[in-house]
Amino acid sequence: MAQFDGKIFGIGFYKTGTTTLFEALRILGYHTVNGDKPGSYAGADDGATLIRQIDSGDFRLPTFEMFDAFTDNPYFRIWREIYALYPDARYVLTHRDEDAWIASCVSFYRDRRIRPMRVWMFGSHADPSRDEASRQAWLDAYRAHNAAVREFFATRGEQYFEFRLTNFEAYKREIAPARTFGFMRDLPMMNELGLGSGGRLDNFILVGEDNVVNTALRFPDEFVRHKILDIVGDLFLLGYPVRGRITACLTGHRDNIALQRLILADG
Repeated sequence: MAQFDGKIFGIGFYKTGTTTLFEALRILGYHTVNGDKPGSYAGADDGATLIRQIDSGDFRLPTFEMFDAFTDNPYFRIWREIYALYPDARYVLTHRDEDAWIASCVSFYRDRRIRPMRVWMFGSHADPSRDEASRQAWLDAYRAHNAAVREFFATRGEQYFEFRLTNFEAYKREIAPARTFGFMRDLPMMNELGLGSGGRLDNFILVGEDNVVNTALRFPDEFVRHKILDIVGDLFLLGYPVRGRITACLTGHRDNIALQRLILADG
């Protein structure tokens, strides 16, 4: 069963892990579509129909009634218009180091058929391997897209946060101080089960019906930062360094442990 009763939109650019996000959302129980490849749903035609509708100014795409979650184009291209339609949805920006990203795009799209979605976005620069001007057009679009998404969600992102674990000082400053949280309604059950015995009013966040009742938040997005702390801590128990990018949406310890087991089983 899906954990979030609403729409989820992956708004990361091509080749930033959108297929991985698509698969992860499917595993979590969301009915998800990745792009508009023929066969992905009845009526999918490589984006031709969706492009005509979008260009006419109508952003209420038919896929919105078919699916719970969406990744790849055209969704990342029209993320602002989607937000106007679904302000309570969840938005996931996947991204990569730009040098590795553009190298991946040039290699992947070389000698491939140019699909309508790429022409729609880049015109004569639809193939990033064609020449230096096309490569630069892709880089410029990638930088502008990521900057615009980050700026937009900076004031709307209580449940959105990006963190790149590059050094211990950043971790101590940005993640380690984020406290765990619990809900008033769950306290009787937790006490009966003997859980939360280490909790004190000054080291965790107690949430009532619509507000925090016992403390001031250390960060506006302290809840989501603590989720990142949980992921870092749970994966540390693997006993091995992790080289990769993790995208998480509404996860908990159970999900992190399940990921641990998948990694160990694959190793």
